[in-house]
Amino acid sequence: MIIIGELINTSRDEVEPAVKERDADFIQKLAKEQEEAGAAFIDVNCGTLIREEAEALEWLVETVQEVVD
Repeated sequence: MIIIGELINTSRDEVEPAVKERDADFIQKLAKEQEEAGAAFIDVNCGTLIREEAEALEWLVETVQEVVD
């Protein structure tokens, strides 16, 4: 079974402000926790930020890749 971490999603109340404020520490902590729990992949989703979705996704991917393989 392949485990995919899906906690980095702006539909979650605590994630949306972290993405808007570019809180790398918060996002990286979530990514590391999911990896440590066995996630082989980390899904990032910022679909609720329609006007800034592309920029937010780019930032999220780079931020997560700094701390997980």
